[in-house]
Amino acid sequence: MLNSLYNTEISEKRCVGYCWHHRCHVTATQIKQKECLKKQCNALERREHEYWRQRELTKTRKKNGGVRYALD
Repeated sequence: MLNSLYNTEISEKRCVGYCWHHRCHVTATQIKQKECLKKQCNALERREHEYWRQRELTKTRKKNGGVRYALD
């Protein structure tokens, strides 16, 4: 178990990063609540997690105008 924001404990599976400002691990929900990405906070250190891959995939799809399917 890891120490998280708001003095809670989280499992390593839920941890998506570490905040050097608050000196604790953070979940995706906590990042959204604190608006870390919107503020472009440089105190956030990303950890290897599926959340970041899904986020990049979503950004790519939005950039390319959504998912397009080829018709046979």
